[in-house]
Amino acid sequence: MIGAAARLDEAGMIAEAAVSLLVRDGCAEGGPSQDGTVADRAAQDDAARSGSVRSGSARRWCLRAQDVRLRGLLAMLRGDERVQMFARAELGSVLDVERHEDRELLTQFLACDGNKSLLAQRIHLSRPALCGRLARLERRLGVSLDDPESRTSLHVALLITEVEGC
Repeated sequence: MIGAAARLDEAGMIAEAAVSLLVRDGCAEGGPSQDGTVADRAAQDDAARSGSVRSGSARRWCLRAQDVRLRGLLAMLRGDERVQMFARAELGSVLDVERHEDRELLTQFLACDGNKSLLAQRIHLSRPALCGRLARLERRLGVSLDDPESRTSLHVALLITEVEGC
């Protein structure tokens, strides 16, 4: 019974993190993904190997602790004032509603792993113009976006805001 109770906590954490994953991937209110399904990677691989890939809504919804990773940890820490304070300290004014473009630029920059040429291409902006916008963002944040530790901290802070629903 004690083991089952512990697994319920883990299941709750996975469910909370899964919701933020679904929102991130553009799925509405925990609904299905673009192909109408959500399945864990292992189940998809197993199905592909066995030739039993099912289409549409016939696939099960299944996520495991390994699938939610850092988001799972942040879901467990959800509501912890210290975690929220970390995110606010890292992101500063980027969290303000009127700074939505800065937040989106930072999100895109981190999604490109700091590759400015790739980001410039993705957002259809010249590289010099992008570098100017990134320099302004660095000044607002008070950190260097070239520093890997800064990028990691900023990425974690953005994930915290997603999990917290900010």
